[in-house]
Amino acid sequence: MPRCSNGHEQMFGLKCTACGLPLPYKNACADLVSLPKVLPDYGKVSVLFVGLQRFPTTADYSGFILAKDAEAQTIDSFTAEKTHAGTWLDFYARSSGDLRRWLRLVAFDGSRCRFVIVDTTNPLSVMAIASLPLERRTTILAVTADKDSTPLEQNTSYVALSVALKRNFGLLVFSQGFVRDLLLLPEGRSFVSQTDAFSRIVESLIENFDAATEFVERDLNLGVKLHLASAIVSGSSRVYGKTGNVFAAQSYQLDIKPQDTKTMYSLISCEKEVGQDFEKSFSQFRSRRFKAVLSADCRVRERASSELFDVLTFYGVPEEGVLETIAGGYNEVANRVPELKVASVA
Repeated sequence: MPRCSNGHEQMFGLKCTACGLPLPYKNACADLVSLPKVLPDYGKVSVLFVGLQRFPTTADYSGFILAKDAEAQTIDSFTAEKTHAGTWLDFYARSSGDLRRWLRLVAFDGSRCRFVIVDTTNPLSVMAIASLPLERRTTILAVTADKDSTPLEQNTSYVALSVALKRNFGLLVFSQGFVRDLLLLPEGRSFVSQTDAFSRIVESLIENFDAATEFVERDLNLGVKLHLASAIVSGSSRVYGKTGNVFAAQSYQLDIKPQDTKTMYSLISCEKEVGQDFEKSFSQFRSRRFKAVLSADCRVRERASSELFDVLTFYGVPEEGVLETIAGGYNEVANRVPELKVASVA
């Protein structure tokens, strides 16, 4: 709005109705050039699903990447067109540019932290990981191939993990077999298995997003990018007895050597009364079995009164050991089709 020299704002006219001074419209036009600053709030947590069944979460934004007969894009989904060959290289070469643009448009990197939940045996996984914005506070929760996976699945998983490590993302790794054998009894529900059970682990991670991201970022500064992850969800003292038994049970779920373990972290959701017991047991178990780790920490999040607890523990390990378990299938496919090598990803 125009103002006279005395600062009186006026709607219309050539002179100020208050003091009679002329109105300098030229100055008022200059003020219109300055636009108000836009500060959108993208929330605290964004989640992206790749190659896995999407399930509800408490995240502020949830999107997914899938493949169908025709390409399409919406605010929460990116659909790549299926190809006849259907290898990871086909999707990467054909759709990675469009995916990068879509991720920018939905401002996936705008939230406080991000989780990418990806089945690395799915041919969409390489394209997705290669297209992610290079932002810190982005953690990849990866379901990986194992010894029972096909050579093509092992090849795809090997490349996806290699690309993630090359791009310096923090990884929490669960094997296909671990997810396949999951069987949980959530509070107030009947037994759930496989993807439904895995969703409860993901939700526990999202509920503890600040601590989980802090641990992963701390390890990146130590040069530790890859973590083997183990979880006990809806555990009970009637099953495990002392809290120390929970950490022992988790370590036996994984093929992990204490001397190769670089870091160790636990995220715990339990009643307030047993929180200190978990912290003490974690410290004792770590000093007894994993005394050589560079960094260790335990965070307890109080939950509503219940005898059940969730414990998510991840161990920072050398990258070579995880890749070696699926290197056989990777090499078998890459020797037949040289294009399906890590070097094909720019």
